[in-house]
Parts: sequence; structure tokens; C-alpha cells
Amino acid sequence: MLKARADSSRQGGFTLVELVVVASLLMVVLGAILGVLESLTNTEHTTSLRIDDEQSARVTLAQLERDVRGAQGLVVQGTAPSSTALELLMADGSSQVEWVFDLSGGHTLTRSENGSTTVVLNGVVGGGFSYSDATGQSSAWLTPGDIARCTTVVQAALAVGDHPHTAPQSLTVQDAVRNESTVGCT
Repeated sequence: MLKARADSSRQGGFTLVELVVVASLLMVVLGAILGVLESLTNTEHTTSLRIDDEQSARVTLAQLERDVRGAQGLVVQGTAPSSTALELLMADGSSQVEWVFDLSGGHTLTRSENGSTTVVLNGVVGGGFSYSDATGQSSAWLTPGDIARCTTVVQAALAVGDHPHTAPQSLTVQDAVRNESTVGCT
């Protein structure tokens, strides 16, 4: 009878040690899963920022390219065209469009037309304009008169993406401005 009583007093269940071990293992597994989810979320966010930066840069460069194609010629003030500003005389002959890189303070690319300035792109970390003639000669060999008279190839380089943990996106666009008065051009 004592034996039967002893067997009936044993009830099925878990000891405190078993519960602590299971809870610890569960915490380790959940911690690993949450770590993977956080890593995936951070990767998705970084990728999204890079895609947004690249799309913004492409749209901006497409607008710049349209302006260059629609220009009657370049406006050059001084001895050489600027590497941070591009001024175009539009085909209608009366309006001017100016593109300016502000890399020191605002990290922007702005577009001005007839006195109205618009920030076209934020987060610019590098870029500029370079010029050459139709044969590929650098602008160092071109005089303002050559640029005013002849076809000038304008190349714009742009780097965007001033986000931490992401490398800047670099894009370039190149197009030619052919002045309406092409006297003396080769």
C-alpha cells in the first residue's frame, strides 16, 4: 500500500531547472532571430536610400541634359567656363538657365531660370562641370570665343548620398551644345 501511495504522489511536470534551461534556450533562439531581422531591416533601409539617391540623380541629370540640348549656346563670363556653374542661353534667345553646385555649405545642385532659383537635388557630396570641343580637346585649350561660337561638349559629374554607412552614388552625363552661329568652327 505504501508503494502505491508513493507512485500516486508523483505527478507529471517539469522541475524548475528544466524550465530555466528551456527559457534560456528560447531566449537565445529569439535573440538570433531578432538579430537577423534587424540586419535585414538595416540592409533594406540602406538599399532604399541608395536607390532613392540614384533615381534623384538620374532625374536631375536628365533635366540638365534636356537643358543642354535645348540651349542655343553657353554663356561664359571671364576667361574660362566654371567647373561649379553652367550657364546656358536657351534656344528662344531670351532666357538663361544656370546650374550651380554648392558643395561647401548646402550640398545642393540648384537650377535658376530667369531669376527663379530651385534646389533640384540635395545631398550632393561631389560634382562639377567639364568642357571640351567636338574633337575632345579639353576646355583649357578653348577660349571663351571658341566656346561661344562652336560646339562644346558639356560633361556633368555628380555624386550624391550623404547618409552614414552608404557610399555616394556617382553618375555622369555628357551632351553637346552647338551654338546657332557656327562661324569658324571645325
